[in-house]
Amino acid sequence: MVVFLIFIFQNSIDKIFFKYPKIDGNIIAKHINQNLEEENEALKEMVKFKMSLTGEYIVTKLKGRDIYDFTDTFTIYGGKDENIAVGDAVYNNEGLIGTISKVNKNSATVKLITNKLSNISVKINDTYGILKYSKGKLVVSNVTSNMEIKPGDLVYTSGLATIPGNIYIGSVLKSEVNSLGIEQIIEVKPAVDFNDIYYVVVEKNALSNS
Repeated sequence: MVVFLIFIFQNSIDKIFFKYPKIDGNIIAKHINQNLEEENEALKEMVKFKMSLTGEYIVTKLKGRDIYDFTDTFTIYGGKDENIAVGDAVYNNEGLIGTISKVNKNSATVKLITNKLSNISVKINDTYGILKYSKGKLVVSNVTSNMEIKPGDLVYTSGLATIPGNIYIGSVLKSEVNSLGIEQIIEVKPAVDFNDIYYVVVEKNALSNS
């Protein structure tokens, strides 16, 4: 009877073991080492970048990120105890990442510029506009059609709102005049690789420093 049952369920047993193969510890170790190397390189870059910073800021590390909220927010170490406040700018050596949207005692939530609720005052050359995230793209609006904007032009924070000015954001990919013919919609390529963030700078917002 036992032999008969084993024979009947042999195909199912084979499928189970085929579907869930044995985990290779060497592969896991390789990925861990790779992540550690990448984080170490990120730390080196941040240390060099820190030498150029002025004003009131802290350097901290990403604490956690929800895979289902990947383009909207993440959590960093540091909170009220480090005088981090809502509205503070968050960036790294590549460019602007977002702003602080919530603060706890020892952690804070960063609202990314790729968050659909993000609204950043920016400048391109001598032109000012509003950076938002729409339909999977970063776009600048509120720019009149007669302003000359071309691919490759650099985009920075304007300093007209709470975020300090001249924080690099990215470059212009293309610009198109809207259907009414009076406003440009400018697509921006962000400088930051949002899949590869380890350390960040939190800088006090302009209103806090004034």
